Amino acid sequence: MQKILIPTNLTVLGDFAYGFARKIAAQTNATIQAVYIAVTHGNAIFDKEGNLAPHQEFDVSHIKSEMDEADKKLKEWAADKPEITKTIVTAGHLVDTINNIAIREEADLIVMGTEGSFGLKEWTIGSVAEKVVRLASIPVLTLKCDRDQLSINDILYVGDFESAAPVNIQMIKTIQKAFNARLHLLKINTKNDFLSDREVKAHMHLFVENNELDNVEFHTYSDNSIEEGIRHFCEDFHVDFVTMSTQGRKGVSRILQGSVAEKVVNHVFQPILTFKG
Repeated sequence: MQKILIPTNLTVLGDFAYGFARKIAAQTNATIQAVYIAVTHGNAIFDKEGNLAPHQEFDVSHIKSEMDEADKKLKEWAADKPEITKTIVTAGHLVDTINNIAIREEADLIVMGTEGSFGLKEWTIGSVAEKVVRLASIPVLTLKCDRDQLSINDILYVGDFESAAPVNIQMIKTIQKAFNARLHLLKINTKNDFLSDREVKAHMHLFVENNELDNVEFHTYSDNSIEEGIRHFCEDFHVDFVTMSTQGRKGVSRILQGSVAEKVVNHVFQPILTFKG
């Protein structure tokens, strides 16, 4: 891992994101970039360089003033944080701009705080974190509180494990190796999606072999829904960190898996790493 991107609006949630990103950066030698996005009107116009352009129908001076003030505050915030090697202040639609900057800067991971009000309704968890999780082209790590002191000993990966083909879990492997953590594979059994323990373990053994995993434990857990199963399993087994794909392996599960990931981001207290499988 080389670059971690932190979207922030300069509230305590940015501090939460930085605290956890710093832990990962310390173990992987990654650098951190912090970005502030001034929210623009849907009809805003940008030049070829992505800069906000004048508009005849509405005044953009207040956006530019916000950006100037944010640039000053962001640099002050980052001044005593040596892992932050670059600060970015720009304008645009929050979700699209976060994803575009992540691509442009070749970031490997987005880390963002998600709970509470960001001061703008656009920054509420439902309208930003869920959409970033759904649409981002790189892994997204969300957290709801200060996790600077969290020890990452047990990582949970939730899946169906029905496909034997390798999946894109390099970020999980990177974090597991960085913290020498145990990886717990979990299949949630529900009334509409049930497999016997024997079947699940057979699938998991193939998954481990095909993805070259080690230090792994297998689990099945029954509950009313996948979301509730993850939340209850975390409570019962004291999991530090949850990971899951935003894509199912086939058919309608691709849609349902994304929906589950967004609900987990909303309702599970542990830090959540989501990625496109």
